[in-house]
Amino acid sequence: MIEVCTVWTPRPNHPAWRDDYVDLIAAQRFSALQTGHAHKVVTDAPMAGFDCMITKLPAELMQAMIAGVVHRLQQPVEDHICFVDVDCLILRHLGNVFEGAVYDVGLTYRSNEVSPINNGVMYVRKTGVARALMFFREALRICGTHWGADQEAISQAAAPVPQEELIGERSGAKVQFLSSKRYGAVPKAHLTRHDSWVVHFKGATKDWMLDYARTFQGYAPKEVA
Repeated sequence: MIEVCTVWTPRPNHPAWRDDYVDLIAAQRFSALQTGHAHKVVTDAPMAGFDCMITKLPAELMQAMIAGVVHRLQQPVEDHICFVDVDCLILRHLGNVFEGAVYDVGLTYRSNEVSPINNGVMYVRKTGVARALMFFREALRICGTHWGADQEAISQAAAPVPQEELIGERSGAKVQFLSSKRYGAVPKAHLTRHDSWVVHFKGATKDWMLDYARTFQGYAPKEVA
């Protein structure tokens, strides 16, 4: 069973904090289970009702995000993992993303000079965990503390980033560059159905996430309480 894993690093004093993050993770969990996946949360703050892996994470939010990925990969891995931000929903079973693949890490690219990798959706094959660890440890080593530093660090570890679906050696791992539109789409309008594998409600589109889950996935909070 493919694992959908999110790193939950609650920092209520951070300027980007939202009070509905746990609600978003609950909808995400529902979407993962509904499409036939396991769901795990790596966090330094236990959460009732979720399968949590508790660990100590850096106080700095950006570094904590990557450190959570590193921690998960340091633990036993029995199947492929799809790492997602808290504002992502799983739309389909991810088996075909991994079937026949030869990469260690799958990253979605976008047109952005500073952060050409969108780290909201990242795929790790179970046979490539050791090499994926090398990649994310390098990203953590160079990660700063300013907002967006985690995406910048992962983009730097993956450089150069092509704007097409290619595969190459980066920071000790075989990295497959994947189209964001197909593997981690960002919605352009409210309640527009997507046919990508994962939909990522970045920025202000977070306000659309619960509506999408209710409308297209039949989500109701009581079902995951």
